[in-house]
Amino acid sequence: NVLPDSAFFGCTQLMQLELPSSVAAIGSYAFASCYYLTHLTLPRSLTTLGTSPFASCVRLTDFSVEEGNRHFATIDGILTNANRNKLVAYPEARSEAVIPSTIDSIGPYAFRYCFNLSEVRIPSHVRVICEFAFQNCTNLQQVTLEEGVERILAMAFNNCDSLRSLHLPASIDSIGLRLFIYSDNMRQVTMAEGNPNLR
Repeated sequence: NVLPDSAFFGCTQLMQLELPSSVAAIGSYAFASCYYLTHLTLPRSLTTLGTSPFASCVRLTDFSVEEGNRHFATIDGILTNANRNKLVAYPEARSEAVIPSTIDSIGPYAFRYCFNLSEVRIPSHVRVICEFAFQNCTNLQQVTLEEGVERILAMAFNNCDSLRSLHLPASIDSIGLRLFIYSDNMRQVTMAEGNPNLR
């Protein structure tokens, strides 16, 4: 069974929801703007998530996944893939970004609308930051990329209005197009000396 795109979009008073065990796919923006939803348990039957199904769930503090799910898991309430090496969705209500040690990639839209974040440290075990990963993190002022991060994909910091600068470590070998589009206050990008890939 499929929960359609935008199924609960704008249900601003929705506080609790139990998904049936038959749900295999959740469509894009299915729970977008469910402002009072604080927790969501994903069933073991779930195999697919659409684009930003939890966008603007500003009070969402944690996810859980039923035991036996072969496609998704959680670490400390953070939604990941089953192997726990890709961060799928970060709870928007949190004010501190803690990226688990098993994560090597931050998925598309993973931190989208995390308005409460003012700073993020991307640790050395993360290799890839996917497209739109931090889109609309409008209060994000500081991003620290540790040595080890290799790729930042297109528009990863789209509409991060409070971000003014970014330093790229020597490990970076590619950056995507329009990385800071609509981040109108971005003023400076610096690169570590000795990077053979970027000049």
